[in-house]
Amino acid sequence: MVTTFIQQMRSQMGLPKSLLHSAQQQLAHDLTKLAPTSFRRFVEPMVGDMSFYFDLYRQGRIKKRSIFVGEDAALVVTYCQVRKKAEEVVKGLEALVPSKSQYKRLSSVSTRKKPSPADAVRFIFLKNFLTANGDGVADPENVYAVSEALQNSTLLRGEPYYAEKYIRHRDLVFLQPGDVYDVEEFFEQMAVRGAYVLLVGDKDQKEKWHRRWDVKEVGDHRVVRSWND
Repeated sequence: MVTTFIQQMRSQMGLPKSLLHSAQQQLAHDLTKLAPTSFRRFVEPMVGDMSFYFDLYRQGRIKKRSIFVGEDAALVVTYCQVRKKAEEVVKGLEALVPSKSQYKRLSSVSTRKKPSPADAVRFIFLKNFLTANGDGVADPENVYAVSEALQNSTLLRGEPYYAEKYIRHRDLVFLQPGDVYDVEEFFEQMAVRGAYVLLVGDKDQKEKWHRRWDVKEVGDHRVVRSWND
């Protein structure tokens, strides 16, 4: 009961939201409107700032264990540490004083062989310092909210194709273009499985998508869906 109350309060505060100061928040809101009303499981083969996932989570639309795969080891470690040791991450962030000297010091720290909360603190601070008017501090309440949202998830390091074995009929698969894999081929393969595949690309994306799939114009982006409402 207490946990449910806390979750409701955080949702009213717009939490959880991305740990990284992101310009994709409005896009995430638009994507949520384009997502299917219901789906089996959320899968993101190339995990990023998770804004879309958190939007769905706040709306209570995440029902089963979600799958996230990423090639960026530091990003995956950060999410894993926040999920397991949120309190230590919060304490580490609160101990930092945003400054150029702090940024320089943390930039020179070598990555540890064994992941620790300090790795998450360093990653969050360095990413946000460059994009938040010199402030690398994350909201403590949001760190806890993100940790809660990730409890029922699987976080894996690997190439996008590694997510294939987890994708089933009616899963919601969120794709973004990348140089490491053929996103159009991946899109079509997952669509054949009966998954709801949603791809966000630039407006200069190949016109052939108009002929084969449902395409929406959202701001500066072209959103391609493998299904029609």
